[in-house]
Amino acid sequence: MNGNNVSGATNSTYSYVPTNGNTIACILTSSLPCTTGSPATSNTITMTVNNYFNVSVSIAASANPVCAGVSVT
Repeated sequence: MNGNNVSGATNSTYSYVPTNGNTIACILTSSLPCTTGSPATSNTITMTVNNYFNVSVSIAASANPVCAGVSVT
C-alpha cells in the first residue's frame, strides 16, 4: 500500500479500510519451483473513497392496526 509492504498481508485472506488516495498493488509469489511469471505484479490502482452520508428513513402507516392484504399509504 502506497509503495510499502503491508505487515500481515501474506495470509490467504487480507482486508483493510482504504482512505482516499491510497495506492494499491498486489504481488503474488509462488512457492513452487520452476514457475514462470513469479512474482506476478498487478497494476497499481488509486483508491477514491467517498465520505459516508448520514441517512435516515421514517415509515408511518396511515392506519393502525392494519389487516393483512390492506394497502396503507
